[in-house]
Amino acid sequence: INGGEDSLFHARNKQNLVFGVADGVGGWNDSGIDPSVFSRSLTAYSADAVQRSFLLHESDDVDPKEVMRRAFANMRFDQIPAYGSSTELIANLSLATGTLRTAQLGDSTYVVLDAKQKAKFVSAEQQHRFNMPYQLTIPPTGDTPPNLKRQKTDTPRDALEEIVYLAHNNMAIIATDGLFDNM
Repeated sequence: INGGEDSLFHARNKQNLVFGVADGVGGWNDSGIDPSVFSRSLTAYSADAVQRSFLLHESDDVDPKEVMRRAFANMRFDQIPAYGSSTELIANLSLATGTLRTAQLGDSTYVVLDAKQKAKFVSAEQQHRFNMPYQLTIPPTGDTPPNLKRQKTDTPRDALEEIVYLAHNNMAIIATDGLFDNM
């Protein structure tokens, strides 16, 4: 599913519900690159990495950071024409324990609400500086926009990992900055 430069995915087996969001970086429009192609490709590769994990380890917990690492590595290896960059947040909810494991890169964040809809947990954004979130990037050869040339290249290793327990009637909302910046 996608909307604008944002994209999401979800996958489920008997043990896990894995879901994620990606937000393509709009600055690539200045170079004639559609940022939505990158975010849609990233979530497609992420969903594929989750499905492969389900096939190999059906009863095991899915590691969101490993999903992000595999998805980005496969995207780079395949050399598909998906240039640009994106933030990404991947979460795995263990259906047996209520444990929510996350890997978050950039300013896509999440909040856990209790039964009274009060924030129980709010994740922090990862920013190099204002309006420059951590992001996964595949630049076209020799055509990196000047504002991205100055930036450190982020990798899935830079993703923040967190574990939060969801009690009965808790709700987790994950979203790109497009939602949380406007609430």
